[in-house]
Amino acid sequence: MIFFDPGKLFERSLEPHEDGFLYYPFPRRGGYLLSRREKEQLVEERRRAFGFSGVLKLILLLLLVSLAEMVLRQELDQPSNGDAFTSFAGAAIVFAYLLWKLSNGVRLVWHREPVAPPRTGAQNDLALRRTLGLPKYIVVASMGLVLSGWLTFLGIAIAFERPMIGIPMALLFGFALLRWLQMILRALRSRSA
Repeated sequence: MIFFDPGKLFERSLEPHEDGFLYYPFPRRGGYLLSRREKEQLVEERRRAFGFSGVLKLILLLLLVSLAEMVLRQELDQPSNGDAFTSFAGAAIVFAYLLWKLSNGVRLVWHREPVAPPRTGAQNDLALRRTLGLPKYIVVASMGLVLSGWLTFLGIAIAFERPMIGIPMALLFGFALLRWLQMILRALRSRSA
């Protein structure tokens, strides 16, 4: 937990409300009420899933998938060109694991009605800054800005050879680039105000 404490981050993202906490799992939907027991359960699940032991389990799972793929390839006398499969399988496992663990709060409130109105984009940015703290918020947004800029440039470069892939990629990451830039400017503006 060098940069983030996953449980503390999740806990800071909740807003006190009456005898519980408001949880906003979606940016454009309202806030859902969580009891104190549900909050503690979700915080503990985040710590278990994304703390040191959770990350270690994920790494071990990836190693097992790679080992199983190597053993199967050797047993079936397949050439060593299955690296793409291993990479794809590893990425799919990581994505599925993270999606499942991150959606535990969503699964909890899925059939409930929101008790608070949706927040605006500026309110969502402010809540994210409050959750991360301004320095971490600027670091995360800057990393998103750099990554989006690089992928936008890559999309433009690909568009010369394959326009059907490059143009949508450049547009998608170009919009993401503008969104990250907007978040950084809002953060800096609120800091100076």
